[in-house]
Amino acid sequence: MISSTTEAKENMESEPLHRHVTFQKLPNSKYNVEGNSDKEGVHIMRRPWLHPLPEPTTLTLERISLPDGNPDFAGVIRNVLSKEECQHLIKCSEKVGYEQATVTTFGNQQVTMTNYRKSSRCIIDSDNIAGVIWERISNHIPQPSQISSLQLSAPPRNGGRNCHRRNIDASLQRKTPAESSHWRPYEINHRMRFLRYDEGEYFNRHGDGCYVDDSDESKRRQSWVTFQVYLNDGFEGGGTTFVARGENESKDVTVVPETGMVLLFSHPIEHQGDLVASGRKYAIRSDIMFERDGF
Repeated sequence: MISSTTEAKENMESEPLHRHVTFQKLPNSKYNVEGNSDKEGVHIMRRPWLHPLPEPTTLTLERISLPDGNPDFAGVIRNVLSKEECQHLIKCSEKVGYEQATVTTFGNQQVTMTNYRKSSRCIIDSDNIAGVIWERISNHIPQPSQISSLQLSAPPRNGGRNCHRRNIDASLQRKTPAESSHWRPYEINHRMRFLRYDEGEYFNRHGDGCYVDDSDESKRRQSWVTFQVYLNDGFEGGGTTFVARGENESKDVTVVPETGMVLLFSHPIEHQGDLVASGRKYAIRSDIMFERDGF
């Protein structure tokens, strides 16, 4: 939730969260692509990106009714970021620079497939951005019991082969918890994938891969929910559409982007980034991470 008290605003102004945020090109240890870090490097943020909201704001989660009666989780939270915050993040991503977005194969390789995914991407690793947004939305994250993929006793989508992982054993990837009660959400993955769609660009029908983090041997940590925040609106097209089975487009459900709105949904749900008919679309895509003790 966003705190709107005078004390909270004073704290934000006296201790800006991004006073010294910087970016540097780094070799990537999580994906086979190059990332950026906000730890050190060329300073590109000259002022804090966090702006206290001018009026008290109460965030609420609105559930989305998915096609075909799918009971899995999807929902939106409006006004998580202000327009000023979104514009500042867009400017920072443009200073870092965009490149052609790729598709991750089952072998965890990055390939260019513009007939399937045509857009640009800028990857920034930022604990700061993830932490700020997490503080605002953490009370609205779905409980594990609401996520259908956590109820399965069978292997996850594609047997876990499309999980982005760090030194994770293949046999471990194939394990799926039979009980959701052991899992708890704890953070947003700090890998911020800034997405930019120009006129005529799109991302065809797909389900999202998961991310497995084995940095703590005492816990199992994995993403189960996709996080996306829209940084602008005013373009034509460019919605996020949850796709119905078969060819019945009338049953598709489309989320129309709004500046500062967060979209959350379970990874396996099939969706697409609709073609942008005019204008330019910006968004950030990441993951909601869950953890459980032991393996």
